[in-house]
Amino acid sequence: MAYYEEPNAAMHEKIQTSLERKTDLKARLRAVIDVKFEYFAPNWKFLGALLKYTADPEHPLSSFKRETKEMRERDMLHFSEALDGSSVKLTGDLRPHLPELLWLYQMALILFWIYDRSEKQARTERLVEKSLGIIVSLLKLSKSPFLRPVRRSAIELLQLVSSEYRAVQPATPPR
Repeated sequence: MAYYEEPNAAMHEKIQTSLERKTDLKARLRAVIDVKFEYFAPNWKFLGALLKYTADPEHPLSSFKRETKEMRERDMLHFSEALDGSSVKLTGDLRPHLPELLWLYQMALILFWIYDRSEKQARTERLVEKSLGIIVSLLKLSKSPFLRPVRRSAIELLQLVSSEYRAVQPATPPR
């Protein structure tokens, strides 16, 4: 638990500082992600070893277990702040779901980074740059009335995978 708690607290001020004076959404999201890569870089190999346990919410070392929920939510607040301070205006129906989605996105980036064997994780750098561009473009386009049906479907998908949705739904066995 201390391994999860310490980074959460240590990165908070760095993330706040890196968000200052930035209004471009891509730059703000990039700032949050870059602080995390920078913080975890010295422990890159350890994260790889820990990874086999972290995905299972039932495992005592998992970062997805109930006991780490508060830390995840604090981490999601960084993405919320990145969204709030940007010049991109988001629709009210989509906005509440984005911090968790962006948190999951950065977890996927960290996973890719852990296994990236390219020199100085150059493939991860390209992935972050390209994928953030796509995400920001999609968020800007999401306000279009023509995309309202797609936005509704996307919100349904986000609710399906969100922890809040899982918490209120009865467990069903896999098919």
